[in-house]
Amino acid sequence: MGLDADWEGGIDQVRENFKSNKKYTFLKSLNPSDIDQFTEVQFDCSLTLETLEHIDPKIIPKYIEKISLITDGFLIVTVPNEKGILFLTKYLIKKLFIKQGEYKYSWSELFHASIGNMEKVERHQHKGFDWEILREQIQEKFTCIEQSVVQFSFLPTFCNPQIGLLFIRPPIQD
Repeated sequence: MGLDADWEGGIDQVRENFKSNKKYTFLKSLNPSDIDQFTEVQFDCSLTLETLEHIDPKIIPKYIEKISLITDGFLIVTVPNEKGILFLTKYLIKKLFIKQGEYKYSWSELFHASIGNMEKVERHQHKGFDWEILREQIQEKFTCIEQSVVQFSFLPTFCNPQIGLLFIRPPIQD
């Protein structure tokens, strides 16, 4: 089962790639309530890959709640690292060489994002996204059993552009 917001036409592409295999289903999802149709199903593993930074922070807890209700095992999450020295490096490269930036930052936001003080940066998709806050939110329903960098294992976490998080759902207490 695959759910995607379909921002870049991913649903049509993956449906085409798997059209000969009827055991796979891919649906467009823009709201946590879209997961409600699966409440009778338990998945061994759920994945959210480079997605949660795009979701309105006010509804992320609802998504996490819904995912926890249908996941009876692991949750794998990948997210971008958008703060600290890595943020500043990416921002300067975009400004100097690409001559544009996806998001506008005030001087104050630029400073705070550069030192990792993300609560002082207006949140909009990647802008102001803090993967460590997201990890804490997910840990309200899941236990984090591994945190690692995804791309450059020789670099420390704060210098890595992508973070991988592996969670397991603890047994439900009656």
